[in-house]
Amino acid sequence: MRDMMEGLRRTVSRTEDRASRTEATSTELRAELGLARADAAMAQHDAKKAQEAAEAAQEAAAKLRLADEARKGRGRWARLRGAWRGE
Repeated sequence: MRDMMEGLRRTVSRTEDRASRTEATSTELRAELGLARADAAMAQHDAKKAQEAAEAAQEAAAKLRLADEARKGRGRWARLRGAWRGE
């Protein structure tokens, strides 16, 4: 009977130890999940900013293309005259 009680106490002790380790692991995983979520939010923010910068660059490139086409449409002598005047 004593052996059986001692065996049950050891089993309970091991089970409590396992539960304690599981709880600690769970806490660590929750912390890591929080960090991963924060990293994901930062990455989304950075991606949005990069997308906005790319769109602004595309708009600027389109304006430059239009200005270049307009400049080329003026003719060679008009461009040379404008360059001479600093236009």
